[in-house]
Amino acid sequence: MRDIFICWILTPLGAAFFGYLFFKSLNRVFYKWIPEAYSGKILRALIILSGCYVAYTWEANDVANATGLLNGSQIFDARVSVLIGGSAIILGIVTWGYRVIETIGTRITHLGPLMAFCAQLASGVNVHLYTILGIPVSTSHSIVGAIFGVGLVTGTRVLDFHILREIVICWIATPLLCGAFSYVFVILMIALKWI
Repeated sequence: MRDIFICWILTPLGAAFFGYLFFKSLNRVFYKWIPEAYSGKILRALIILSGCYVAYTWEANDVANATGLLNGSQIFDARVSVLIGGSAIILGIVTWGYRVIETIGTRITHLGPLMAFCAQLASGVNVHLYTILGIPVSTSHSIVGAIFGVGLVTGTRVLDFHILREIVICWIATPLLCGAFSYVFVILMIALKWI
């Protein structure tokens, strides 16, 4: 439990570090190395590629958290669990995903194209490192930390600390509320003799 808590704290901090480092480094050289006529097209390609990388690392870590329970409870084998998880991803993004897309994309800070690329790359690298170690982490913590890190390069005035505060409060409340709901649900199932 201690290791999970430590990673819970380190995930956004590591992503913020990578985001700051990547954007600080690339912000100095990208437009010097890449002619202006090509920078827009190159950045679009980099954003798409880094978005795919983030999706890959997130699914390797976050979705594995949910599908691992399906497999671990021996309800489904690993292949069926993966198919169920993949289907649920599609359903989630087309139904309620737009709200998180708006928060991540526009409410924390105004992201320029190079900032967006650096934030995605930072989040992907951060989650990938944890995935290699087999440690489940919050990919939401990672992307928010990465956006915070790239925002810090241009100064704290570009960050919306009101929304960041709300996000951190939710991060703290989520495991506590989930633990309480799980406890009440199990007690109820025992009382009803369902388990």
